[in-house]
Amino acid sequence: LSKRYGCLGKQATKGTMTICKLNDKDFNYYADGATVGSSTPAKLDSTEGDAFIFEPEYWYKGVNDILGAFSDGVSKKYSCYSSNDDMPDIPSVDIMTMEDIKNLNAYNKGYKILTGKSTVIEATSQDSNYSICKIDVSQYKYVRFPTVLGTSLVGSVVADANDNVIKDILIGTLDSKFVNGMYVILSVPENAKTLYFSVHNNAEFDYVVLSNSSKVEDMEPDWVKHEKCLVGMFEAINIGSKLYSAAYGVAGVNNLTQPDFSSYAVARNLQLVDWEMHKDVANLFFAKYGRRDSQDQCGYGQNTNQRIVGSSAFLGMTDTINQNHATEYAWYYNENGELVRIPCTRSLGYENWWGNLAEWMAKVGLPNTSEDQYKYAITMPDGTVRKVLSSTASGNYVKSVYHQKFMDVINVSNSNGSNTTFYADQQYISNAANRVVYRSYNYANALGGVSFAHASNDSSSANTYIGCRLAFRGAIVIAISVAAFKALPN
Repeated sequence: LSKRYGCLGKQATKGTMTICKLNDKDFNYYADGATVGSSTPAKLDSTEGDAFIFEPEYWYKGVNDILGAFSDGVSKKYSCYSSNDDMPDIPSVDIMTMEDIKNLNAYNKGYKILTGKSTVIEATSQDSNYSICKIDVSQYKYVRFPTVLGTSLVGSVVADANDNVIKDILIGTLDSKFVNGMYVILSVPENAKTLYFSVHNNAEFDYVVLSNSSKVEDMEPDWVKHEKCLVGMFEAINIGSKLYSAAYGVAGVNNLTQPDFSSYAVARNLQLVDWEMHKDVANLFFAKYGRRDSQDQCGYGQNTNQRIVGSSAFLGMTDTINQNHATEYAWYYNENGELVRIPCTRSLGYENWWGNLAEWMAKVGLPNTSEDQYKYAITMPDGTVRKVLSSTASGNYVKSVYHQKFMDVINVSNSNGSNTTFYADQQYISNAANRVVYRSYNYANALGGVSFAHASNDSSSANTYIGCRLAFRGAIVIAISVAAFKALPN
C-alpha cells in the first residue's frame, strides 16, 4: 500500500506513459517539496496530463479453505501479498493436471461419485454430466482438488486400500458458498489410500495439489504478479470531444454505451478500468481495513450522479470516513481536528471509487454460450483469457465470493446477505448472450460498494447513471523532475 501514489501522466509515445508523482497530502501539488507549501502547484484540469493512481508491481495469491482443514472445520479465505521485486518461493508440493490424471488412466468420463455409500463400487453412478478423477493420497497430509456442488448427494470419497469408503466429502446445497469447479482442501484421513472426486464436465478444471506442509498458504503454489498500471484517480470527464481523467469543474461524463466509451479511451491510447484493476483494488481495501463494507468505512458520498469531479483532490491519499454510520456524504478531519462533510468519497487515493456514477469496464464480459453460462470471461494483462463461474443469483447481497488464486470478488452464493453483513454489496448476473459489465453503481446506494458488479446489460445499453474511469497498461516511465515532466508535450 505504501508504494501506491497519485500522479499526473503524459504519453510521449504510444504505449509509454511518463508520470510525475503528486503530493500525498494534497494532489493539487507535485511531490517535489518537503511540505505542501514548498511544492510546485499541479494542474489537474488535463493541461498537465491525466490524473492517475499508480498501482505498483506486487505479488499475491488467495487460498480457499472451505472445509476448514487448517482451521478446525471453520471455513476461511486467505489473502497473501508480497511487495518484493522477486517472486516469493514456490512451496514444495506435487501438482496433478487433468492431463496427468488422464495419462494415469485415472479419469472415468460419464460417471459420478455419490456420497453416503459403503464402497467405491456402490458410490459410482453413471451420469453424462460428470466425470470421476482418482488420486493416490496415501503419502500426503493434505490434498486440494476441484469438485462439485452436492446436488443429489454428488460429491467425493476417500477410500482405503480395499476401496471401502472411510470419508465422504459433500458440499451441501443449503446456503452454499460454492460453484462447480471450485476446490476444497482435505486433511487426509488415517489409512487413506485413494481419493475419488466428481467433476462437472462443463466446469473449468483447477489442478490437484498434494502437500505435506502444515502451512495453508502452500496449498496455492502459484503466485500472481500484479503488473504495474495506472488507474484513473477520477471518473472520466469530457473536454471537447475527448475523455480525460481530470478535474475541470464538471460532473463525470455519462450516457454512452460501453463500446463507445471504450472507443473514446482507445483513441487516446488508454482503456477503461478492467476487471483485474477492479478486484485488485477491492482486495487492497479489504487488506487495509480488515472489513468489506467500504461505504460504512469511507462514506457513501452525496446521493447524486452530478458530483463535481476533483472536489476532494485536496485530500491526496487521505481517505474519507463515515460519521456515525451515515447513509449519505463522507467526512474528513481538517487541520483543526474538526469533522467536515464532503460530497465525494475518497478511498486508497481514488475519488468516488463507488457511487455517483456506475463505470463500464473493459476486458471482461459474459459470453454465455450454451456450454459456458454464467462464466465471466476475464482478459488478463498478457492477453490470455480465464473463465470464472458465478452463482445464478442476481440482485442479491453477496455472502461469499470465488476468491481462490486470483482473489476474484465474484458471487458464488445463491442466498442473500445484507448491506451491512458479509460483502455488503449486491451483484447482478444474466444468462443472456454477450453481456457487458459495469462496477461501482450510481448515486449513494447501499448496494453498490467496492465489490459491486453488474453483468446484465448488452453492449447497446446507455444510461445517464453509467459513466467510466480511464486507465493505462503499458510502459510507465517516472519523470526525473517536475520541470522535465511539465516540459513534455500533452
